[in-house]
Amino acid sequence: MTIKHFHEGELKLQDQTGWRARIDTMTQHLMRDYMSDQHREFFEGLEYIFLGTVDQSGLPHASIVTGQVGFATTPDPKTLVIQTGDRADARAYNALAIGQPVGVLGVDLSNRRRNRMHGRISDLDAHSITITVVQSYGNCPKYISLREISERAIQVPGDATTRRDGLSDADTAIIRAADTLEVVLDFRPICSRFKMDQGFI
Repeated sequence: MTIKHFHEGELKLQDQTGWRARIDTMTQHLMRDYMSDQHREFFEGLEYIFLGTVDQSGLPHASIVTGQVGFATTPDPKTLVIQTGDRADARAYNALAIGQPVGVLGVDLSNRRRNRMHGRISDLDAHSITITVVQSYGNCPKYISLREISERAIQVPGDATTRRDGLSDADTAIIRAADTLEVVLDFRPICSRFKMDQGFI
């Protein structure tokens, strides 16, 4: 299968700079249309996964899904199944449909390892999403800070969704102290991670 690594705007820029052939050579061995055994083991060993989705109004969302090890499974190299808990009131998931693109970012903050996956939803029910791989590849750990994850933060996929009209003082304090930001770019969509000094938000 030939994988389209870049969208038309990126290809145009590569042509303008004369880098298209070189970039194509570099990326053809990095991106696969399936998960390697190493990537399958990685996703299945995680307790949290970031998803990039688009809601009914077309707005992109970055969300985190958590659970005990095993809440994400890979029945085969082309398929990732994520137990999400009840998504009924979660705006980030209100437009999910078969065939819709979704971005997946797996990060292990204990060792700075991360893998990306772009895929399409092939099945879903009230508590799980099944994603068929379009692109799967490893990612540089440069902007990942080592973290210790509290056991209290990792739960069986939760059913509670909280909506508010604004940020509380506690929310604002957390944001100001943050040195990492997860952003979804609405093309595939892509879930990206940005690491900066505290106060950059």
